[in-house]
Amino acid sequence: MSQAGSLGAWVPRPARHAMGLGLAVVAVAGLGVALGLGLTLPARDLIVSALVIVLFLILIAWSPYTGLLVWLVFYPFTETRINLPLGAAIPDLSLTRFVAAWLALLLFAQAVTDQRHFPRIRWLDVWGGLFVVGLGLSAVASSDPVRSITSVLDNAIVPLVFYFLAKNLVVKREEIERLFTAVLVVASYSAGLAIYEQLTGNILLAPGDYRLVEYARGIRILRSLWGSNAVFGSIFAFALPVGFYRLVRSQTGVGRLGYGLLLGVLLLAMFFTYKRASWISMGASFVILAAFTPAFRRVLLGLALVLAVPLALAWDRVAESSLIEQRVTSNYETLNGRTARWEAALRLWRDKPLQGLGFKSFDELSGFTAVENQYLHLLVSGGLITLAPFLLFLFVTFLDSVRLYVRGPSWTGVFVDRTLIVVFWAMASTYLVKGLTGVQDTPIHLIFFILIGAVIGSQGEQLDWHRHQQDRLAAGHV
Repeated sequence: MSQAGSLGAWVPRPARHAMGLGLAVVAVAGLGVALGLGLTLPARDLIVSALVIVLFLILIAWSPYTGLLVWLVFYPFTETRINLPLGAAIPDLSLTRFVAAWLALLLFAQAVTDQRHFPRIRWLDVWGGLFVVGLGLSAVASSDPVRSITSVLDNAIVPLVFYFLAKNLVVKREEIERLFTAVLVVASYSAGLAIYEQLTGNILLAPGDYRLVEYARGIRILRSLWGSNAVFGSIFAFALPVGFYRLVRSQTGVGRLGYGLLLGVLLLAMFFTYKRASWISMGASFVILAAFTPAFRRVLLGLALVLAVPLALAWDRVAESSLIEQRVTSNYETLNGRTARWEAALRLWRDKPLQGLGFKSFDELSGFTAVENQYLHLLVSGGLITLAPFLLFLFVTFLDSVRLYVRGPSWTGVFVDRTLIVVFWAMASTYLVKGLTGVQDTPIHLIFFILIGAVIGSQGEQLDWHRHQQDRLAAGHV
């Protein structure tokens, strides 16, 4: 439609804004009435799921990247509650699967109609695709292919789709900042729930029914919202480097005070996870922040001094507490029994080193409930054809980030600076370190792959162009 025939050509801007606001009010009122009626019907869960999916369909069509971020912020509230059943032996249409599919369809349609330019396939994309292929073969070889394929869909295929989406949707630094804000929002309400549950014992918005709610007397397992201390810890570990980044960049006293208070809440919530692996991964991120950026180093040194004084005064009492015994020093020789699982995983993997034993086969053959190591989990389940592409995906990501850190400031068209790369390294390190003593959960995979797409994948064309220019210059000197 030409501009002359469009609504905007003959309706004044204030009137258009008023009309848009009126339509929004009518839409929200209509949705409220429909939702109220739907909740009184026997099929209310199905109706609510359909309405929410329609809302996201409209939101994503209006602004794809905003839709992605809104989905991320509401993920824990919708993932177990918004589902459309598609029949036997077919995975339900969760909101996450819908958002991934709808966004991918929109981007593909824009590319076909020349509204969007898709960057060419890079090695990072190739290794990610081969990783999914390896996991798919592992799922087919398992004793329960349908359940295994569903797990591979949620933990590998969908996260890789979101990597691709973020890679194409992020076109300026402000959009990475919006992603960081979304991560902080998720971590903030998660911290509030974690602290509330530990102080009161009340569980809110639990994703399932749990009988086990304590590690030991007085040391609770967090069951609100995410259902697991490990997920809470990984969320906080992702968010803390972003919090320090925002604190250092803040130009106002109010901003610094706000981010300082937020960091205090996140650190308290991280303590309340009582997860050694989360604490260690957090420490790894702090080391990276301090090593590469003086501003971070000063803030972290000040934080260490503030915490050291009360800890030193109360050390005797702390050292004798059941918390230290149960969650720090207990079974540290075997990493809380993990070494036996890892030995069993390596023994089983030797039977089929190339293709692995099949997804979830370790649980059935070893006598253990989980391997408790992300990398050994991939190795024993999918063999080298799964683990090798995954490690190469991580390796290429690291190489690209190093090139951006070293040469990016002198390149045109690059909007990721050295500070963002350091924050990326700190956030990514929490995922990699945590994977040494546990298998990451679905929301953590999603955030990690979106982060790679937004920070590294979005710079792919610039990386390739400058590499090509360097190769031409080198060839000219030969």
